[in-house]
Amino acid sequence: MSILQPPSIHGSNEPDAFVRALRSPWYALVADLFHTVRTATADYANGRGLRNLPFPLTTRTVTCPTALGSDSEPVPVSVLGVDTYLPDSMQFALEYGCRLAPGGCWDIQPSYRGETPDETHLNQYTHSEAEIPGGLEEMTDYVDGYVKALAAAVLDQHGDRLATARGNVSHLERMAGHGAPFEQLTFAEAVRIVGDTEGCVHDAGTWRSLTRKGERLLMERVSEFVWVHHFDSLAVPFYQAFGDENGQTARNADLFFGLGEIVGGRRASL
Repeated sequence: MSILQPPSIHGSNEPDAFVRALRSPWYALVADLFHTVRTATADYANGRGLRNLPFPLTTRTVTCPTALGSDSEPVPVSVLGVDTYLPDSMQFALEYGCRLAPGGCWDIQPSYRGETPDETHLNQYTHSEAEIPGGLEEMTDYVDGYVKALAAAVLDQHGDRLATARGNVSHLERMAGHGAPFEQLTFAEAVRIVGDTEGCVHDAGTWRSLTRKGERLLMERVSEFVWVHHFDSLAVPFYQAFGDENGQTARNADLFFGLGEIVGGRRASL
């Protein structure tokens, strides 16, 4: 089985670069996958009683950085002489939208972060976000169903093409067929599980975080799909309620699979 590779066009000044991209099976697959993700998200969210509320691509408020564990900065822009920012998240707008959509709301649109990209973080990307009423249990239940629904839709519509491009789609099959809720651990439990290995836990004294190495080792030792909740509050870069009366932990939960932390969730402090 051959593995499809994208044509090298990034930064290219060759006159036929865009033509080669348009003719590339890779980029045709990416375009079809984006359509599937958007339509499958709409189907799932609508079925759970959420409304789609699109918002402008500028904002006067930004959601991060709010903690020592974040190195992201807001991205300022000027639009017709008005100083504003590109959105790093639709969190605040969607929270406001919940007043108009009591069952919750969602949107998919670009987000921008003022930070240096690496192998697992982009500073411009398409962001799927939702705000729903309830606590962490309701949030993790919603996300469990969401990522399984996405995996099933992608397999159904593009499984053969993905197998050619990727070489293996068993990871999608395992997610789509995972009937039980994903494993859940507290952050303290996660630290105990991987803390014996150097480079897995970043300890800044007043707060700690798992490194990508730690996230991956945790998945190896626990499950390839695992939630970690109640992080050290100073390490969580978004607004959230405290998870204990002393304010040492956050009422948040991140879902790890694949590269590591893929989904970030929290209980908003309202």
